Amino acid sequence: MSVKKYNKSGFEMITSAKKILVFIVMAMLMLVAFESRASAEEDFESGKELFKSARYSEALKKFEQARKQGLKTVALYYNLGSTYYKLGDYSNAARNYHIVRQYPEMKALAEYNLGLVSVQMEDPVEAQKWFAAVIAGTDDKKLLRLSRAQLERAQKNAKPWSVFAGLAFGYDNNINVIPEDEFPAGVSDTYLDVSAMAEVLLSGRKREGYLAEVLYSSIDYSDENNFDQALLRLGLNKTKTINDWQSSVKLNIDQFTYGGEDLQTVYRLEGQVKKDLSKNDRLSLRLRYDDVNMDNDRYSYLEGSMQQFRIEMRHAGKSAIQRYYYELELNNREDTSTTSYSPTRHTFRGIYTKLLDNKWSYSGDLAFRLSEYPRPGARTDNRWKLSLSTDYRLDKTLKVKFKLMHTINESDDASYDYDRTLLSVGFSKLF
Repeated sequence: MSVKKYNKSGFEMITSAKKILVFIVMAMLMLVAFESRASAEEDFESGKELFKSARYSEALKKFEQARKQGLKTVALYYNLGSTYYKLGDYSNAARNYHIVRQYPEMKALAEYNLGLVSVQMEDPVEAQKWFAAVIAGTDDKKLLRLSRAQLERAQKNAKPWSVFAGLAFGYDNNINVIPEDEFPAGVSDTYLDVSAMAEVLLSGRKREGYLAEVLYSSIDYSDENNFDQALLRLGLNKTKTINDWQSSVKLNIDQFTYGGEDLQTVYRLEGQVKKDLSKNDRLSLRLRYDDVNMDNDRYSYLEGSMQQFRIEMRHAGKSAIQRYYYELELNNREDTSTTSYSPTRHTFRGIYTKLLDNKWSYSGDLAFRLSEYPRPGARTDNRWKLSLSTDYRLDKTLKVKFKLMHTINESDDASYDYDRTLLSVGFSKLF
């Protein structure tokens, strides 16, 4: 009896030990899973805060860490899609939005964002498909409004070309002598300003391709025809998106006429990069080089080169857009024996545009420019330029604009002191 009791007791002890071991292992696994879940949630919350601060690369690391630790919520996939979108990685953005689309309550929002991805990838046909799907499948008023606007825009962008035309009537109380030399003529007149521009996509997409540009503009004075001006531009633009920077390199040939005669030919090379720092803020950097060739010997002193560097910040809110920039300009012209036409210039400019509604807007534009001319004829000019304008949109492609601009130039040389006022009303049309 004692042996049997011993064996039974030993069996029970072994069985109990197994149960305790299994319980301990399960408890440890649950604890590890709980800690992993807690860590994933912490990473997710940290990613959200970093995203709000426009620190998208850091936010992406946190979101990916949360995903690797097992977090598989629709909120995580949506934030991953939005972060990849901000970083310009549209393929990964689309992949995550496709996952979000599987959740019925998020389907319409995911399809809207897939439409935005297609817009950025310059695939207007695909964009139209997604925006149309949103319109057909949701009753959310905001999404419907946004999708209809985007669908209309995508339909227009499906064209490989665009044309802009403008016509303005104005009055100038102190006409400039020539475009490159802001020396006032001391005469006033009314004028007609005509402009037209065509842009054609040669290959690729607008953000990743080659575009050709043709521009013509002219100012014809009613009586003072000796001051008439015209510009013809031929340009080639290469665009490319690198990470979250959008870049472009432009090569232009500008042909100017003045008073009905050839004035100058300018060969221009310009590079520009833009980056979205947040949903509303954009940083732009621009570098420009002009090779100026004077076709009229009377103005040979203006021949030479010009370089510009500009840094600009843009903030676009719901009801207002603000732009601020600083520009450095260096000139190396032929000059004359008594006067330099090779200034170093510093320009500070701020532009504020208030959007009253979907038709009316008004703008204030204030710029200060300091020009320092070396010897011979060393001098310093300070120029203030203020313009006020209001726009009225007759429809999404046709606009009326009223503008008043006043310029004050103060110089060490009194002959360069002048005031100038322009008043104009014009129309513009986008085809």
